[in-house]
Amino acid sequence: MKSERTILLIKAIVINFLIVAVFFFAVYKLHTHNTTNKSRTSIAIAAIEFEDDGYYSDKILEYVNIERQKEGLHPLQEDYLLTLAASLKMDDMIKYDYFSHTNPINNKKWSEFIRESGYVYKKIGENLAIGYNDPKNVVEAWMKSPTHRENILSDRFIHSGIVHQKVLYYNKETVILVHFFGG
Repeated sequence: MKSERTILLIKAIVINFLIVAVFFFAVYKLHTHNTTNKSRTSIAIAAIEFEDDGYYSDKILEYVNIERQKEGLHPLQEDYLLTLAASLKMDDMIKYDYFSHTNPINNKKWSEFIRESGYVYKKIGENLAIGYNDPKNVVEAWMKSPTHRENILSDRFIHSGIVHQKVLYYNKETVILVHFFGG
């Protein structure tokens, strides 16, 4: 039991290190891209440094699981590979300055980030959100959207990977959220 906890702790430390490393790499690439591309006067999305205590992502998962519980479904469990994939997707959106399920520059689909993370699945899904500073409002909005609701309430999903990032979006501070589902 103690060795399992130790392994889980080590995995959590490694994942947190990877997420931080990917974030700083993305910020570096964003900075070098913006300083070398002088024809571009402003960008739509720019990451903002912030203290991440995990509260926002934890609350998203909590509210999603409340909705699942109302329907008699098992709660989603956080998965470190899906979280890594969500982080890679977030970094890609910031680097290439887009908010969409597919990168408009290289046509990379959201599912490719999950494959690259090594997550093995039978079914996957993605919910995105922008402009919601309150996690509860995000889940409420998703529940009003048929496709987002379908992801939240699918009995084929058992895992979750959630990443959020404070950004300047057209010069307004807000939050972008990537939520991957897997099973």
